[in-house]
Amino acid sequence: MKKLFGILILTLLTAANATNYNPQFVVDYNNCGTNPSVATKGSVSFGTTTCAAGRVISNQAYKNITQITATVDLSKATSTFVNHTFYMVSNPTNPTRPNSGSAYCDAGGNLTDQNCREIDLFESNANAVIQTTIHTGNGGINGPQRFELAYTDTAISNPTCFDSSKMSDNPAAGSHKLAGIIDITKPVQMIVNFTYGDTPTYKVTYTQGSNSVVVYDSTVGSGYSGSGAIDMKDLITSMANGYWIHASIWQSSPSVPYDQQWSPGKPQGWWISTCQWGGLCGSTTSFSLSNVTVIAD
Repeated sequence: MKKLFGILILTLLTAANATNYNPQFVVDYNNCGTNPSVATKGSVSFGTTTCAAGRVISNQAYKNITQITATVDLSKATSTFVNHTFYMVSNPTNPTRPNSGSAYCDAGGNLTDQNCREIDLFESNANAVIQTTIHTGNGGINGPQRFELAYTDTAISNPTCFDSSKMSDNPAAGSHKLAGIIDITKPVQMIVNFTYGDTPTYKVTYTQGSNSVVVYDSTVGSGYSGSGAIDMKDLITSMANGYWIHASIWQSSPSVPYDQQWSPGKPQGWWISTCQWGGLCGSTTSFSLSNVTVIAD
């Protein structure tokens, strides 16, 4: 009883100290000669008629996040094997240093000696396959991760590039169906929830009208095949250090070996290797975030 009472008090104190933020994004870099648009707080656009690929970062880190909400528009994310991402990074070595430029680190191989934690709210291969991941613990690119995948009508309708026979609606196995439920050609409301206590949790839900799909739930199953065992208690420490919020568009280099090229669904066989990649610079692929709200200390 004392333990439950303590958790209740901690929850009430956390809620009392929480603040609503609309992040001001700043441009870290651009890939195609045009900066992503970050003029409005809580918003970023990676182009309207042509792709403005690059990366942006929030102008502050956020501690003890309990919820992130955003309007996500992937309707123009049309280039296959181009990654459209919304994620956040915590650096345990230099938590207050802005995570940008030469100081940028993540769990994907950048400054691995910093052992940065990364939480991917979404990474999408065009607007066809979406991956949500939490990377915790030490090890950088080799650190523990747990991920789940979701597929849209775009994937089902493109058999040249995506193998729908590998896709299933099986949340316990980390596989989720958006097709026929969420129209990815229209804006989607994304709700991200974190809870703390004895076993922290991470959950991501997409809603559109009266339809709703949970695309990630750390309390259900152990993630998609290939996920590792993670210690969710690591989230308590990293959240106390604070997370910088990022969004980006990028593409693997075609010059690197095939096993080093990455986009959601490729390692799991959802992507068909003979499919020609979509373009980046000079293409029309883009996406936007608006009404981004972070509830945190």
